[in-house]
Amino acid sequence: MKQVSSVGTTNAGQLKWIGDDLCADRGRPALIHLIDESGKNLYLGLADVLARAGAVDTYGLGRVTSCARFAAEHGYLHPADAEAWRQWSNARQ
Repeated sequence: MKQVSSVGTTNAGQLKWIGDDLCADRGRPALIHLIDESGKNLYLGLADVLARAGAVDTYGLGRVTSCARFAAEHGYLHPADAEAWRQWSNARQ
């Protein structure tokens, strides 16, 4: 899957979560599959999704953040994803 990191400014819920491979392989960064409102498939890394958290549908953001939290607590995240999660979650405390 090709990672896409250019998503324009969006409003809440304009990116629909389709799936991800969080917790699947600590040896490589996770990819999260989203679809924008025009139907375009986007494959973003965890840091990119967290940066656009306000644009991701409620269910999808809940799925991504709960899985990332669990994976971080158990050492299942790639180091780059673990750092992105640490920064994002610390910013919300």
